[in-house]
Amino acid sequence: MVKGVSFESLGLEPYLYKAIKSKGYNLPTPIQRKSIPAILSGSDIIAVAKTGSGKTGAFLIPIIQRLKEHSSLVGARAVIISPTRELATQTVRFASELSKFSNLKIALLVGGAGLKQEFTKLAENPDIIIATPGRLMHFIVELKYSLSKAEIAVLDESDRLVEMGLMDQVKIILGSMDNPSRQTLCFSATLPDSLSEFSKTGLSQPLLIKLDQEYRMPEELKMDFYMVRGEDKDPALVHLIRRIPDNEQSIIFVSTRHHVEYIEVLCNLLKISCVGLFGAMDEEARKQSLDLFIKKKRKFLITSDVTARGIDIPSLDNVIHYDFPATPKLFIHRSGRAARAGRAGRCFVIATNPDIPYLIDTFLQIGGRDEKSLGSIPEDLLTDIKEDIKCVLAQVDCSELEKRQQSVKNAIKKYHKTRESASFESVKRAKDFSYGLHPDYESKDKVVEDFTKKIKDFRPVYNILELNAKYQGKDDVAELMKSKRLQLKKQKKSEIPQPENEEEIAQMEEMTKNINMSGQSAGKLKRGQMQSFRAEDFLGYEGKKVFEKGKEFSQLALEMPLDDELALRKRDKMVWDNKKKKYVQEQKSKPKFETNQKSQKLYKEWKKETKKRIQKVGETEDPEIVKKVERKVRENKFKQDPREFKEKIKKMKYQKKLKHKKTKKMDLARKLEHKIEKRSVHGKSKMIIRK
Repeated sequence: MVKGVSFESLGLEPYLYKAIKSKGYNLPTPIQRKSIPAILSGSDIIAVAKTGSGKTGAFLIPIIQRLKEHSSLVGARAVIISPTRELATQTVRFASELSKFSNLKIALLVGGAGLKQEFTKLAENPDIIIATPGRLMHFIVELKYSLSKAEIAVLDESDRLVEMGLMDQVKIILGSMDNPSRQTLCFSATLPDSLSEFSKTGLSQPLLIKLDQEYRMPEELKMDFYMVRGEDKDPALVHLIRRIPDNEQSIIFVSTRHHVEYIEVLCNLLKISCVGLFGAMDEEARKQSLDLFIKKKRKFLITSDVTARGIDIPSLDNVIHYDFPATPKLFIHRSGRAARAGRAGRCFVIATNPDIPYLIDTFLQIGGRDEKSLGSIPEDLLTDIKEDIKCVLAQVDCSELEKRQQSVKNAIKKYHKTRESASFESVKRAKDFSYGLHPDYESKDKVVEDFTKKIKDFRPVYNILELNAKYQGKDDVAELMKSKRLQLKKQKKSEIPQPENEEEIAQMEEMTKNINMSGQSAGKLKRGQMQSFRAEDFLGYEGKKVFEKGKEFSQLALEMPLDDELALRKRDKMVWDNKKKKYVQEQKSKPKFETNQKSQKLYKEWKKETKKRIQKVGETEDPEIVKKVERKVRENKFKQDPREFKEKIKKMKYQKKLKHKKTKKMDLARKLEHKIEKRSVHGKSKMIIRK
């Protein structure tokens, strides 16, 4: 780190500097050092830095610095767009901590939350809005909410917004911000394949800030790769879970939501403290699951790739890859959840033989293979764990586990069909890929493992027919059969054309991609499938294929969601045309954001209940409306959280008791004083009479 560079030298406001210091940050990270001055100068930026490098602080600090204090004019001045609800809630938490010594107001707008709660947030006249694209579009299109006063627009995890196909929604949101001096900031962990995607955001002469290598893992992260068979993944996972100390927390990444449910049920039966989290869950359930893990009430979080981006869990120690990711980029994002902000962490990877091409791709991207961290788990150890699992499951009801297991089998088939294929070169290298016993177990069972490996790798010189001929004393026949078999093998190898030039290699790679995308092998026929009677060199007529500019068919197919098979079947639907009196292909219009009258009814109900409204942009803030809103927010807060409500009631009761005790003491003191006064007066009167 460069000497002399600190938060003080960046010229921040005292209240903001105080908030940063209270968080425990002494020096800015490299991305913060470069981004904060550029944002304060007013230029548009595209910032790319590795996970855990402090990107959220890099845009929140200058935003709070520029906005300074709450504006009396109605209208949001900064809008932060996040791809997921979890990332948006985390950003809100961090923003509220940084702005705690100022009077800035922050609103969170995410799908799954109640609309009436969000109406109250907007009625408060927030300075910063942190939202997901879908919910923000909801307010812009249906309720005509204006963002014309927005000075800063931030796209957090912008490459993820591109991957999820949310850029069209983002374009509409940014289009509604018609402030000519608007500043656009794009923050990401990796640079997308095409920077033209960012042209939709309306960036004007953006400054590209790219730190370190794009595919660089944190130095504090220790990685271990364990090679197992497909059926041994569960015992391998249980073995790794048992190795992790009780005081450490871990995330287990899987490929689909069905895997999340299956492993959660399995872990619960084995009495392992865990909780599941996936995208299709209800908003409240997702929040509860994440809170249980963050508050250390659960040791393991089993999740799909919904938490692979941007989520910062400070106490996280380990990451376990139950299913190996399809791309090196996803591997980096998953693994980057641990070893954040200079903290040490570990990454455990469970891989099978079909994952080897993807493993090679990942090694090439992250900087080579480490022999000390790769190998297999001893076979006898896995068999012992299998027996332990069987003994435990034999004593409990496993009907739910069996159902989940069946759904996992169906889901993994679809996942493999739609998964992006590994590179052609990596597929070739996978044949020569070799590994031994993992270094963690070498000292214990090396001799036994070497012996079992030799047995596994043993290939007989003769096949069963040749051996049969040899035992019958027909050695000549056996040798002739063997020579013919080897000759046919050589003939088949020579028939496969070997690519010579780079162009031929690229063509072969494209062919393998298309074969993988179709999910069908040429050799095996499916049940009920007819064998083609046409010659291999038959050339049929194919219509013109129209694709998007700069995109291949394989890329387009990969962008389609897994649950969209019905939409594909209905693609070529024929509809009867009354005018033409014949069947015509259904003309599909561009998808539009449909307005829903229900939200408008809810808004009217909310207005009647609360007797307030969302003020129009440009109006002067009405203090009465804000007071009513703040009062209502306090009431709703206790209604939403029953624990806080109970605690509040306890406090109130305790305060009443204290008041009651105080009043009793006061009454006693007054009575005593009154008695003393009476006595003294009575005595004096007697003295006067006597005199």
